[in-house]
Amino acid sequence: MRTKLFFLFSLTILLLFLSCGENNNNENNVSSGVPVSFTYSDGQVVTYSYTNGNKLSKITYGNLGESVSFTYSGSNVTQCNFTYNTGNRGDSVQINGGISDIVFSKVGNSRILAKINTADDAKDVYVDTIDIGTTGFPNIISYKRGLEDHYIQYFFVLDSTQTKIAEQDVLLVYNTSTLLASKCIYEYDNNPGTTSLVDFPKWLSVYIRTALLKDISDKQLFNCVNNVTKEIYYDNGSPNPTATLNHVYNYGDDRFPSSVLDGAMQEKITIKY
Repeated sequence: MRTKLFFLFSLTILLLFLSCGENNNNENNVSSGVPVSFTYSDGQVVTYSYTNGNKLSKITYGNLGESVSFTYSGSNVTQCNFTYNTGNRGDSVQINGGISDIVFSKVGNSRILAKINTADDAKDVYVDTIDIGTTGFPNIISYKRGLEDHYIQYFFVLDSTQTKIAEQDVLLVYNTSTLLASKCIYEYDNNPGTTSLVDFPKWLSVYIRTALLKDISDKQLFNCVNNVTKEIYYDNGSPNPTATLNHVYNYGDDRFPSSVLDGAMQEKITIKY
Protein backbone atom coordinates (compact mmCIF):
# COMPACT_ATOMS: atom_id res chain seq x y z
CA MET A 1 0.00 0.00 0.00
CA ARG A 2 1.89 3.07 1.27
CA THR A 3 5.10 1.17 1.96
CA LYS A 4 7.10 2.11 -1.14
CA LEU A 5 6.67 5.79 -1.86
CA PHE A 6 9.45 6.87 -4.12
CA PHE A 7 12.61 7.20 -1.94
CA LEU A 8 15.83 8.17 -3.49
CA PHE A 9 18.65 5.77 -2.98
CA SER A 10 21.50 5.18 -5.42
CA LEU A 11 19.63 2.32 -7.05
CA THR A 12 16.04 2.98 -6.04
CA ILE A 13 15.09 6.63 -5.87
CA LEU A 14 12.15 7.32 -3.70
CA LEU A 15 10.61 10.75 -3.80
CA LEU A 16 7.62 11.57 -1.73
CA PHE A 17 5.11 14.37 -2.12
CA LEU A 18 1.89 15.54 -3.73
CA SER A 19 0.28 17.56 -6.53
CA CYS A 20 -2.87 19.39 -7.61
CA GLY A 21 -4.18 22.83 -6.93
CA GLU A 22 -6.06 23.92 -3.85
CA ASN A 23 -9.31 22.08 -3.27
CA ASN A 24 -12.13 24.28 -2.02
CA ASN A 25 -14.32 21.47 -0.68
CA ASN A 26 -15.12 21.97 2.99
CA GLU A 27 -15.87 19.46 5.71
CA ASN A 28 -17.47 20.93 8.81
CA ASN A 29 -16.60 20.74 12.49
CA VAL A 30 -12.85 20.27 12.21
CA SER A 31 -11.21 22.02 15.15
CA SER A 32 -7.82 23.48 14.41
CA GLY A 33 -4.89 22.35 16.50
CA VAL A 34 -2.30 19.63 16.33
CA PRO A 35 -3.10 16.46 14.35
CA VAL A 36 -3.59 13.37 16.52
CA SER A 37 -4.41 10.73 13.92
CA PHE A 38 -4.30 9.91 10.22
CA THR A 39 -6.77 7.20 9.21
CA TYR A 40 -6.29 5.46 5.86
CA SER A 41 -9.05 4.10 3.67
CA ASP A 42 -7.95 0.53 4.57
CA GLY A 43 -8.36 1.20 8.30
CA GLN A 44 -4.70 1.74 9.16
CA VAL A 45 -4.27 4.48 11.77
CA VAL A 46 -1.13 6.54 12.38
CA THR A 47 -1.21 8.52 15.64
CA TYR A 48 0.83 11.49 16.84
CA SER A 49 1.46 11.92 20.58
CA TYR A 50 2.51 15.13 22.31
CA THR A 51 3.92 16.55 25.50
CA ASN A 52 3.21 20.07 26.76
CA GLY A 53 0.26 20.34 24.43
CA ASN A 54 1.93 20.56 21.02
CA LYS A 55 5.47 19.15 21.29
CA LEU A 56 5.59 16.02 19.11
CA SER A 57 6.87 13.10 21.17
CA LYS A 58 5.90 9.95 19.23
CA ILE A 59 4.55 8.63 15.93
CA THR A 60 2.81 5.23 16.16
CA TYR A 61 1.76 3.00 13.28
CA GLY A 62 -1.18 1.37 15.03
CA ASN A 63 -1.79 -1.85 13.15
CA LEU A 64 1.87 -2.55 12.47
CA GLY A 65 3.46 -2.36 15.91
CA GLU A 66 6.05 0.19 14.80
CA SER A 67 6.82 3.62 16.19
CA VAL A 68 9.37 6.40 16.45
CA SER A 69 9.75 8.48 19.61
CA PHE A 70 11.65 11.71 20.24
CA THR A 71 13.75 12.71 23.24
CA TYR A 72 14.16 16.43 24.01
CA SER A 73 16.58 18.56 25.93
CA GLY A 74 14.71 21.81 26.26
CA SER A 75 13.57 22.64 22.73
CA ASN A 76 16.23 20.48 21.07
CA VAL A 77 15.61 16.91 19.93
CA THR A 78 18.60 14.85 21.03
CA GLN A 79 17.52 11.32 20.07
CA CYS A 80 15.03 9.28 18.03
CA ASN A 81 14.20 5.70 19.03
CA PHE A 82 12.52 3.18 16.74
CA THR A 83 10.32 0.24 17.68
CA TYR A 84 9.71 -2.49 15.11
CA ASN A 85 7.22 -5.22 14.54
CA THR A 86 8.87 -8.51 15.53
CA GLY A 87 10.95 -9.95 12.71
CA ASN A 88 10.44 -6.89 10.54
CA ARG A 89 13.48 -4.80 11.41
CA GLY A 90 15.51 -5.29 8.26
CA ASP A 91 12.60 -4.69 5.89
CA SER A 92 10.44 -2.37 7.92
CA VAL A 93 7.16 -1.21 6.47
CA GLN A 94 7.68 2.29 7.79
CA ILE A 95 11.31 2.93 8.63
CA ASN A 96 14.16 2.99 6.13
CA GLY A 97 17.26 0.94 6.84
CA GLY A 98 16.29 -0.97 9.99
CA ILE A 99 17.38 1.86 12.28
CA SER A 100 17.54 1.29 16.04
CA ASP A 101 18.14 4.83 17.24
CA ILE A 102 19.64 8.15 16.19
CA VAL A 103 21.61 10.47 18.45
CA PHE A 104 21.84 14.11 17.38
CA SER A 105 24.77 16.33 18.31
CA LYS A 106 25.34 19.94 17.33
CA VAL A 107 28.62 21.10 15.80
CA GLY A 108 28.94 24.87 15.85
CA ASN A 109 25.84 26.94 15.19
CA SER A 110 24.65 25.42 11.93
CA ARG A 111 25.55 21.72 11.70
CA ILE A 112 24.00 18.66 13.30
CA LEU A 113 25.50 15.19 13.19
CA ALA A 114 23.04 12.31 13.24
CA LYS A 115 24.67 9.13 14.53
CA ILE A 116 22.56 6.21 13.31
CA ASN A 117 22.67 2.81 15.00
CA THR A 118 21.05 0.02 13.01
CA ALA A 119 18.79 -2.67 14.44
CA ASP A 120 20.13 -5.50 12.31
CA ASP A 121 22.60 -8.12 13.45
CA ALA A 122 25.55 -6.24 11.95
CA LYS A 123 24.94 -3.32 14.32
CA ASP A 124 26.24 -0.86 11.72
CA VAL A 125 26.78 2.78 12.65
CA TYR A 126 26.39 5.62 10.14
CA VAL A 127 26.62 9.39 10.52
CA ASP A 128 24.45 11.78 8.52
CA THR A 129 25.29 15.48 8.32
CA ILE A 130 22.56 18.13 8.45
CA ASP A 131 23.54 21.72 7.65
CA ILE A 132 20.91 24.17 8.90
CA GLY A 133 20.16 27.66 7.60
CA THR A 134 19.16 30.71 9.62
CA THR A 135 15.46 29.90 9.13
CA GLY A 136 15.76 26.53 10.87
CA PHE A 137 15.28 24.57 7.65
CA PRO A 138 18.16 22.39 6.42
CA ASN A 139 20.25 23.67 3.54
CA ILE A 140 21.94 20.31 2.90
CA ILE A 141 21.49 16.76 4.18
CA SER A 142 24.35 14.33 3.42
CA TYR A 143 24.59 10.62 4.09
CA LYS A 144 26.47 7.49 3.01
CA ARG A 145 24.65 4.61 4.65
CA GLY A 146 26.31 1.49 3.31
CA LEU A 147 27.09 3.14 -0.03
CA GLU A 148 30.62 2.17 -0.98
CA ASP A 149 31.62 4.50 -3.81
CA HIS A 150 29.48 7.61 -3.31
CA TYR A 151 27.21 9.49 -0.95
CA ILE A 152 23.90 11.29 -1.33
CA GLN A 153 23.24 14.99 -0.79
CA TYR A 154 19.87 16.70 -0.57
CA PHE A 155 19.91 20.44 -1.32
CA PHE A 156 16.93 22.59 -0.30
CA VAL A 157 15.88 25.98 -1.68
CA LEU A 158 13.33 28.11 0.20
CA ASP A 159 10.55 30.17 -1.35
CA SER A 160 10.59 33.98 -1.47
CA THR A 161 9.02 34.21 2.00
CA GLN A 162 11.72 31.95 3.48
CA THR A 163 9.00 29.90 5.19
CA LYS A 164 8.60 26.90 2.86
CA ILE A 165 10.83 24.63 0.80
CA ALA A 166 10.36 25.44 -2.88
CA GLU A 167 12.86 23.00 -4.40
CA GLN A 168 14.72 19.83 -3.46
CA ASP A 169 17.75 18.65 -5.45
CA VAL A 170 19.23 15.20 -4.92
CA LEU A 171 22.87 14.65 -5.89
CA LEU A 172 24.96 11.49 -6.09
CA VAL A 173 28.49 12.54 -5.15
CA TYR A 174 31.38 10.35 -6.35
CA ASN A 175 35.13 10.86 -5.91
CA THR A 176 35.53 12.47 -9.31
CA SER A 177 32.03 13.53 -10.31
CA THR A 178 28.64 14.66 -9.07
CA LEU A 179 25.38 13.64 -10.72
CA LEU A 180 22.01 15.35 -10.37
CA ALA A 181 19.73 12.40 -9.70
CA SER A 182 16.51 14.31 -9.18
CA LYS A 183 14.94 17.71 -8.72
CA CYS A 184 11.51 18.40 -7.24
CA ILE A 185 9.56 21.67 -7.32
CA TYR A 186 6.86 22.10 -4.67
CA GLU A 187 3.67 24.15 -4.75
CA TYR A 188 1.44 24.96 -1.77
CA ASP A 189 -2.06 26.09 -0.90
CA ASN A 190 -2.80 29.19 1.20
CA ASN A 191 -4.43 27.35 4.09
CA PRO A 192 -2.89 26.52 7.48
CA GLY A 193 -0.61 23.50 7.23
CA THR A 194 -1.56 20.23 8.86
CA THR A 195 1.32 20.58 11.32
CA SER A 196 1.55 24.38 11.43
CA LEU A 197 0.79 24.39 15.18
CA VAL A 198 3.10 21.48 16.06
CA ASP A 199 6.21 22.32 18.08
CA PHE A 200 8.89 20.40 16.19
CA PRO A 201 12.24 21.43 14.66
CA LYS A 202 11.95 22.31 10.97
CA TRP A 203 15.24 20.62 10.12
CA LEU A 204 14.06 17.39 11.74
CA SER A 205 10.69 17.40 9.99
CA VAL A 206 12.50 17.55 6.65
CA TYR A 207 15.13 15.00 7.68
CA ILE A 208 12.49 12.52 8.82
CA ARG A 209 10.44 12.60 5.67
CA THR A 210 13.46 12.77 3.39
CA ALA A 211 15.72 10.12 4.84
CA LEU A 212 14.01 8.08 7.54
CA LEU A 213 10.34 7.23 7.22
CA LYS A 214 8.29 5.79 4.38
CA ASP A 215 4.71 6.41 5.44
CA ILE A 216 2.79 9.04 3.50
CA SER A 217 1.37 10.59 6.67
CA ASP A 218 4.91 11.64 7.55
CA LYS A 219 4.82 13.99 4.60
CA GLN A 220 2.39 16.00 6.67
CA LEU A 221 5.32 17.02 8.89
CA PHE A 222 6.41 19.03 5.88
CA ASN A 223 3.21 21.12 6.04
CA CYS A 224 4.54 23.33 8.82
CA VAL A 225 3.18 26.55 7.25
CA ASN A 226 0.90 25.65 4.33
CA ASN A 227 0.07 22.35 2.63
CA VAL A 228 2.03 20.94 -0.28
CA THR A 229 -0.33 20.53 -3.23
CA LYS A 230 1.96 19.76 -6.14
CA GLU A 231 5.31 18.06 -6.65
CA ILE A 232 6.95 18.27 -10.05
CA TYR A 233 9.88 15.88 -10.54
CA TYR A 234 12.77 16.12 -12.97
CA ASP A 235 15.02 13.05 -13.07
CA ASN A 236 18.64 12.82 -14.22
CA GLY A 237 18.88 16.46 -15.28
CA SER A 238 15.90 16.24 -17.64
CA PRO A 239 14.58 19.70 -18.70
CA ASN A 240 11.06 18.27 -18.83
CA PRO A 241 9.04 16.93 -15.88
CA THR A 242 9.19 13.16 -15.52
CA ALA A 243 6.43 12.91 -12.90
CA THR A 244 3.82 15.09 -11.23
CA LEU A 245 2.03 14.12 -8.03
CA ASN A 246 -1.16 15.70 -6.72
CA HIS A 247 -2.61 15.90 -3.24
CA VAL A 248 -6.26 16.89 -3.14
CA TYR A 249 -7.37 18.31 0.20
CA ASN A 250 -10.70 18.82 1.88
CA TYR A 251 -10.77 21.56 4.47
CA GLY A 252 -12.75 22.27 7.60
CA ASP A 253 -14.46 25.52 8.47
CA ASP A 254 -11.20 26.64 10.07
CA ARG A 255 -9.34 25.98 6.75
CA PHE A 256 -7.21 23.19 8.24
CA PRO A 257 -7.09 19.99 6.12
CA SER A 258 -9.66 17.43 7.23
CA SER A 259 -8.68 14.83 4.63
CA VAL A 260 -6.32 14.41 1.72
CA LEU A 261 -6.18 12.16 -1.32
CA ASP A 262 -2.54 11.17 -1.66
CA GLY A 263 -1.21 11.66 -5.18
CA ALA A 264 1.33 8.86 -5.01
CA MET A 265 -0.91 6.10 -3.65
CA GLN A 266 -4.34 7.48 -4.58
CA GLU A 267 -5.48 6.76 -1.05
CA LYS A 268 -7.67 8.96 1.12
CA ILE A 269 -6.37 9.91 4.57
CA THR A 270 -8.75 11.39 7.15
CA ILE A 271 -7.07 13.77 9.60
CA LYS A 272 -8.25 14.24 13.18
CA TYR A 273 -7.09 17.10 15.42
